[in-house]
Amino acid sequence: DSTGRTLNMTGNVLLWHLNGNSTADSSGMSYDGVQEFGPDCSVSGRLNGGCYFSGDTYAQINTSTNIYFSTGGATMMAWVWHDGSQTTAGYVRTALSMSDSKDGTNFQQGFADYYNNWTLFVNGGYGTYLGDFAENEWNHAVAVYTETNASLYVNGVFMASVSGNYTDVNSSLYLGTNQYSAGNLNQEWKGYIDEVAIWNRSLSEQEILDIYNIQKNAYSNISMEYRTSNDNSNWLA
Repeated sequence: DSTGRTLNMTGNVLLWHLNGNSTADSSGMSYDGVQEFGPDCSVSGRLNGGCYFSGDTYAQINTSTNIYFSTGGATMMAWVWHDGSQTTAGYVRTALSMSDSKDGTNFQQGFADYYNNWTLFVNGGYGTYLGDFAENEWNHAVAVYTETNASLYVNGVFMASVSGNYTDVNSSLYLGTNQYSAGNLNQEWKGYIDEVAIWNRSLSEQEILDIYNIQKNAYSNISMEYRTSNDNSNWLA
């Protein structure tokens, strides 16, 4: 932005701006997404374009190109807006999730609105009631995973941590749903998702706050540049 602040994107393995009806990956790692069952990605998002999910739609990573995480940790991030409506699953409305394989039998990482509370997915279960979920407005959500726990940050603020044995994962990413069991996608999101990013490392509190502070006052005229995750340089926002 005009202040010249930079973001360290080292380890960034996926970056979906979701602009122009596209789920193309801007990280340089070629993890392009596949839109299935019609999410509307021609709408305005938090920054430029975004995707709207009607409660029975999702977008997912092409299942032939799973994302591999080592034991060095992982971070999942997105701007999300839920309209408060019940979906088929009712009490869980999933924004982002990752299964443990492309034929996943349970969800390992991600976050959702659970009975109007934030929740994290850890090793196939929920870290329930981690703080009130503010519906009908944009929220910047970040899930940070280490080898021993998962932490949730919302709008730059630490919310809670839950214990979990994080290990290396070969995963498919889902937007607006989770793969509860092999071939069983449910617990759909109803609302907007924008600016999805994944790292194969655990971001620090300061890094998370920096990203939020740069983006929180930015609107549709923001100009975003990126560099590949392999060149150890910064991403200018």
